[in-house]
Amino acid sequence: MNPEEQQRIDAWTKAQTQFLSAAFEHATRYSNIFILAGYGTFFGLWNVTRDQLYGRRLGLGAAMSMLLSAAIFVSYQIFTVYRSSSSLTRLYEALLKQPPQSIEVLVAKYEEYGLAEKKSAAVLLKVWRPMFVVTAGTGLLGIGLLAWVLAQGLVSCQVPLSCR
Repeated sequence: MNPEEQQRIDAWTKAQTQFLSAAFEHATRYSNIFILAGYGTFFGLWNVTRDQLYGRRLGLGAAMSMLLSAAIFVSYQIFTVYRSSSSLTRLYEALLKQPPQSIEVLVAKYEEYGLAEKKSAAVLLKVWRPMFVVTAGTGLLGIGLLAWVLAQGLVSCQVPLSCR
């Protein structure tokens, strides 16, 4: 392969990596917004239905579902913060702790750092999907159980302000 083709392949690979990284960042942000909005919905429903929950297994099921959802969400956030801080530490150690003596060494160290970051991003992509599915699924289950209690309370006039 000639050097011009290699440059084009490298440029294309870099562009695709940047695109995937940006897409992953956007997907993560949006999923976090929806998950946090779901938690707000859950606690709002809990507040409205708490009088109907005492002594019912639906309340326990909803609480356990939401607890599992929150635990997984927080664990994943801690994991990503740890990965980010590790990445910055590796960058510091590779490029700033002892500045390279030549541009060639700098480029080699930066490329080595870039390869490590690509591997790290691949791990995050693999972990993110199941984390999102389980977090959203258990959160929706908790919200669904509370919505069921709310609907029953509205039909039977047990929720305040539903049958005045």
